[in-house]
Amino acid sequence: MMNMVKNKFNLFEFKSLLSILLFTTLFACVEQKAQTQSTDQTDKKASSPQIKPASAATTSQQESVLVGTELNFPPFGFKDQQGQPTGFEVDLLKEIAQVENLNLQFVPLQRDKFVEGLQSKQYRLATAAIVINKERSDQVDFSDAILNYDREIYLLDNEKNHHLKTVADFKGKKLAASRSFNTAQDIVGSADNVIKKDTFYLALKAMYQGEVDGTLGDSRVLEYFIKQSPEIKTRKISLGEQKRDLAFAVQKGDAALLAKINHGLATVKNNGTYQKLLEKWFN
Repeated sequence: MMNMVKNKFNLFEFKSLLSILLFTTLFACVEQKAQTQSTDQTDKKASSPQIKPASAATTSQQESVLVGTELNFPPFGFKDQQGQPTGFEVDLLKEIAQVENLNLQFVPLQRDKFVEGLQSKQYRLATAAIVINKERSDQVDFSDAILNYDREIYLLDNEKNHHLKTVADFKGKKLAASRSFNTAQDIVGSADNVIKKDTFYLALKAMYQGEVDGTLGDSRVLEYFIKQSPEIKTRKISLGEQKRDLAFAVQKGDAALLAKINHGLATVKNNGTYQKLLEKWFN
């Protein structure tokens, strides 16, 4: 390893390599923690979830709302060092709760099971980077959009990649992506050039370790990781797709709660709180 560094990298490149190695070590810790949390959540029965209050003790005037939350998907929702829910969506809901005098209680959910959880009344509100679409709209009710995103290729900004400027330039190259992404093969031209990982974080780690030329992911998640490690020089190439809207979901027909969520959302957008949350988590 040291011979390779000595022969191929100058001092600046060596420092960059060290930063990348340190960052991949951080990814290993994040991934291990995420897998542990996922296992713990799977073992819990839906009928008796662990409830974690998000606000002060409920007053007689406050309305309690059980919120199903994906706690394994930074930056939208995950656990902090004290084991408490945190993330962009969690922060946003807490601000809305203050405006609407709601007492939120967060319980874990699986992102692909949120519709079933709402329909079986395990919780009244769900948040898990949920994309608004027609099929889901027939089963649950959505709030106004809380955020949008598109899909991008994320790559190291170095001399090796200077010629990769458009999506078309990745034909014949290698991409890493989570297993939920089906676009990567169309971009590189062959399934053999796609490395599928169980999570986005493992896909990104593969890029930092030099296994692939880039990582395919959602723009907001990429923004979060760029913010976490600005010393690693990276850039993004958009796929040019139409942006997708994310929203909170409530039980079908729960008009009262939906109205409060939308009113609170509009309030925090108008008073500048929403912009501060964007800057905290993404910009």
